[in-house]
Amino acid sequence: MLTLKRTTCLGWCPAYTLTITADGTVKFTPDGAFAQRGDGPMPSLPLTGKITTGQLAKLLSEVKNVNFFSLHEHYDLAGKSESSSKCPKSWTDSPSAITRIVANGRRKTVSHYLGCRGTKTLSDLMKFEDRIDKIAGTDQWTSRFGWNAGSVVDLFLSTNELAGSSSNNQISVKTVATDPDNDVLTYNYIVSGGKIIGNGAEVIWDLSNTLVGTYTITAGVDDGCGVCGKTVTKTVIIK
Repeated sequence: MLTLKRTTCLGWCPAYTLTITADGTVKFTPDGAFAQRGDGPMPSLPLTGKITTGQLAKLLSEVKNVNFFSLHEHYDLAGKSESSSKCPKSWTDSPSAITRIVANGRRKTVSHYLGCRGTKTLSDLMKFEDRIDKIAGTDQWTSRFGWNAGSVVDLFLSTNELAGSSSNNQISVKTVATDPDNDVLTYNYIVSGGKIIGNGAEVIWDLSNTLVGTYTITAGVDDGCGVCGKTVTKTVIIK
């Protein structure tokens, strides 16, 4: 039996538990705020499907290729006073993927915070988790939930490239968002550098005196449930 649980994040992250058993049966259960529908009645959960013998064999091959039973049990952020070779680079506000496999008398659970990056093992583990979803056909179910949350449609920046560090590096930001229930939206911005000036759909991203490098901005909206809907992230390069 294989179980993949994906958790929520600060933004639009489908949260669910996916279970695949030895006979190819697949069960999908949405979790938390993601388990919402804006159209029609709530279906009976879990939703179920089936994968073929060939797909099951491919899944077992993926387990072997990633050396799952040799992995560490945790790939998480290190504490403030320590560094971790298992997580050399970290991004905040990311979800986690928790994979549990029971096979041939062996049991193992690997908890992977997806903000941990920087090693081949982490990259291979993320690809493995994505392959589980692809083989199981998770997209057919995730598209049915989270519909009534306020979501960002697009994010527009006045430029995506700045020439060198400057005391006057500012970018105009415009967020286009929608809410099926016409709720009042609060706009939320997360930046990896600089600061946001202003509030609402149109703000200024101030990157004055920021060092040369690549920076991201993520826009989300809160319709009263937190940032539950889709977010959009854009990148800016300071050369």
